[in-house]
Amino acid sequence: MNDLGLTWMPASSVYDLAMNTGLQEASEDTGGLVLTGTAGSTYRFLVHAARMRDQWGIDLDLGLIRAGMIAMSLSAGHHSFHEVMRGAQLALDAVPGHDPALDYQDNWGRYWNIHPLTEQELRAHVARDGLFLDEHARALLDVT
Repeated sequence: MNDLGLTWMPASSVYDLAMNTGLQEASEDTGGLVLTGTAGSTYRFLVHAARMRDQWGIDLDLGLIRAGMIAMSLSAGHHSFHEVMRGAQLALDAVPGHDPALDYQDNWGRYWNIHPLTEQELRAHVARDGLFLDEHARALLDVT
């Protein structure tokens, strides 16, 4: 904190991740983009939300909370989609009986399933020209 109040800077403006790290190398194989590392803030938000839901009976939608973390992290340049989803998956793995529709598919088709959003919603409101990134890449390579 300083004279301006509470200051915050996105991790991408503070940290660099070396290209030879295990996370970077593994992510490269699956098409995951890496900026600063797995999103610990997403992990903490989801773990605490799951605990509040379970202990206090609060109706919290972990998928919507994760979607909010994606929106905040990407727009602020804090973490990449892949990093947020990795953090979320680590939290979900610790939640007994979590909805398997929330599981992260760490592959080239990662953008097709971001529950609770449907594929149609993602194509209409997120995907450029209604196509996901892997579809654009295949079109450039002329691979089907």
